[in-house]
Amino acid sequence: MKYLKDKFNQKYTELTREEILESIDNYNEETFLPFCEIFDIPYIKREWEALRKKYPGQPIFGLYLSKMKLTSFKPYGYKDSAKFNK
Repeated sequence: MKYLKDKFNQKYTELTREEILESIDNYNEETFLPFCEIFDIPYIKREWEALRKKYPGQPIFGLYLSKMKLTSFKPYGYKDSAKFNK
């Protein structure tokens, strides 16, 4: 079983990667924002939509989580989401 890890490479949930991805609808914020909060990554709408357009019909949360581990986003957490989405 594979688990998604947070930006510090710690396992944050008992749900497997597959269980998380199956529960997320890329077009419904109510399904993925709770996971952004659990993993303490910011929700940046333009970044989410760019991945959604690049990978239509595919689960993108794992890709988004990886993107948020990049140096430019790593200092930010879920509480910073509003700052990015003005």
